[in-house]
Amino acid sequence: MVNANIQLETRPAYECFKIAEKAYFNAMQIEKDGSLDDRFYHCLTGITFAAFAFEAMINHYGRIYYADWNETERKKGNRKDRHKELFKKVGLTNYCENKEYEIVNKYVKIRDYFAHGKTKEEEISLRINNTTLDEELDDIFNIKGSDKIYKIINVEALEEFIETLKKIQNKIETTGKYPSGYRSVSGLAENGDRPLHEFPLQMSGTHTWSYPISS
Repeated sequence: MVNANIQLETRPAYECFKIAEKAYFNAMQIEKDGSLDDRFYHCLTGITFAAFAFEAMINHYGRIYYADWNETERKKGNRKDRHKELFKKVGLTNYCENKEYEIVNKYVKIRDYFAHGKTKEEEISLRINNTTLDEELDDIFNIKGSDKIYKIINVEALEEFIETLKKIQNKIETTGKYPSGYRSVSGLAENGDRPLHEFPLQMSGTHTWSYPISS
């Protein structure tokens, strides 16, 4: 029997993004002949977890530039202000005004809607064709409410969200550099010149082994 020390780096961004991609795959599988209701829930799952992945990605990069990021998340505060601070660190000043960020922000609001959702009652008027009533019943029973947010939960939205997250990650990787003195899980110190190579949405955390210790 050998005892070993293992240093782990776990990345929620990776796991959440995998769930989002899987939800997109499932939604695409029933795109043509599946239940509208099933498709809706796959898309909602994907958008929600893509939003989780985005925030986890920001936190992943944040801890590289701020030793206390995980503990304070820069003293919480306004989410957009935290993002501005992080983007500035990686050379993307004013990126929060960029179209890609606005796309992400639009879909993050869907996550917020359900995370802080409030039940409401309303009356909706519909024009129904009596001759096709039986065929329309499924659609009628699947009405989610009048909130505009329901109308943008679809396969195209999920695909746009996923692809935009990849673009943002790639821009951070392209412009950012490891700060001087930063030590990864491997323990190697950076001198401030090496480009980032993290890709938290698509690369799982590292495992560093130290063995044998004793037998």
